[in-house]
Amino acid sequence: MDAKESLIWVFPEIILAVGALIVLCFALASDRAKKLGFGVAAIIPLAALLVLVARFTLEPVRDVFYGSLMLDPFSQVISGFFLVVGFVAVIASINDAGIQKVGGLEYAAFILCILCGMLLVSKASNLLMIYLALEMVSVPSYLAVAFFPASKESQEGGLKYVLFGALTSGILLYGLSLLYGFGGTLELYELPRALASREVPLVGFVAAMALVMVGFGFKITMFPFHAWAPDVYQGAPTAFTAFLSVGPKVAGFAVFTRVALSFFSPDALPQFPGVNQGFYSLVALLSAATMTYGNFAALSQDNIKRMLAYSSIAHAGYALIGLAIPGGRGIGVLLYYLFVYAIMNMGAFLTVAFVSRTRKRETLSDYDGLGYDMPYVGMLLTLFLFSLTGIPPTVGFVGKFALFSRAIEGGLLWLVLIAALNTVVSLYYYVKVIKALYLGGSRALFPAESLPIVQSCTLGALGALTLFFGLFWDPMLRLGDLGAKIVLGV
Repeated sequence: MDAKESLIWVFPEIILAVGALIVLCFALASDRAKKLGFGVAAIIPLAALLVLVARFTLEPVRDVFYGSLMLDPFSQVISGFFLVVGFVAVIASINDAGIQKVGGLEYAAFILCILCGMLLVSKASNLLMIYLALEMVSVPSYLAVAFFPASKESQEGGLKYVLFGALTSGILLYGLSLLYGFGGTLELYELPRALASREVPLVGFVAAMALVMVGFGFKITMFPFHAWAPDVYQGAPTAFTAFLSVGPKVAGFAVFTRVALSFFSPDALPQFPGVNQGFYSLVALLSAATMTYGNFAALSQDNIKRMLAYSSIAHAGYALIGLAIPGGRGIGVLLYYLFVYAIMNMGAFLTVAFVSRTRKRETLSDYDGLGYDMPYVGMLLTLFLFSLTGIPPTVGFVGKFALFSRAIEGGLLWLVLIAALNTVVSLYYYVKVIKALYLGGSRALFPAESLPIVQSCTLGALGALTLFFGLFWDPMLRLGDLGAKIVLGV
């Protein structure tokens, strides 16, 4: 499909890109116009979502912009998910005084640019487009993390994010260039056939894929490429941390899944016998290492944002279980778990964002008595922490149960046992927060503050979804399996 015909299929991305420019124009206007600009910034993801739904199709379109993008039901569902997450992120920052003081509309424009990149990542089927889309996600993220010029933590987090990001970006680009050199084509789904028709050395292919995995491992906070996450999550505006811990990570999983399944499906590379099984075994080991490191590192954390950062690393390990099941049989539950993770992790971080603005600090002792001082906030935070642990009847329990069941069917009982033990470990540090909420004593020097109505409704909706999908999980689980069939082409 040529460029002119392809434009209709990338309308959501066009809306986001143009919308980011419009929001920046509002940033240059008067204070009254700036308030209007935030409403515009919130409407833009919804407008893009409306266009996406209006032109949703079950027929795959495989040659958008000469094959650089693959627009199919899988990418469209993932894109819709991103737009909802972006809308929540913009809404969460409306009443954040710190963000508004520095430049709220510039911050909103960063989110819209990142959203545009995430939508392109979900559709990318060309090695060059994969790299460019990931960079479009990364560069605005660096700016958003270092958003507070007067904050040492923000500047330190931004610097570390840039350094780690630049290093892994270069490694990813080198790996992709090796694959292009071996196969002679940039088309992701043509590469396995091209490699099969050439005399490609096994060592060269394994080295190229290892470099690519380093790049993707950084995006999804996979051990041992996770070191940036705690400092970045702590230094970034907490509302953006909620977005960063969900949106770019799910985008990384989406493109990692596409790349992995294109190269490691059963019949993809017959000249390399045993490579498929080796890949899935490696992912299983990385999954075990990621969840174990994340959970044990979280045990000693006193800063709640750092604790949730390590928790986020651990959940990346849980999600990798779905990718470790041979033959792509776990992709359905992987997609479902990413949906589950987004609900409960955004809920937890957005609750912490409000508490941080109210009590000015983020240590565990600052949560003493909050369950009594702010009952609504304390109740929701408790719910999200229970869900992150995997306690029924929350959506987190269903997500882990689905992952563990599918992994056992795939012969990964040892990995499920490690994951179950890690779940027990995680209960300790989550319960520490709940203990502070209700058994830590009242902190009268921190008067209760009412939650703004917009944030109150947003957190209430996330809490309701946490319980609703914990009780009625079957439709979303079936949707995940449907998405897996689409991406697997069966």
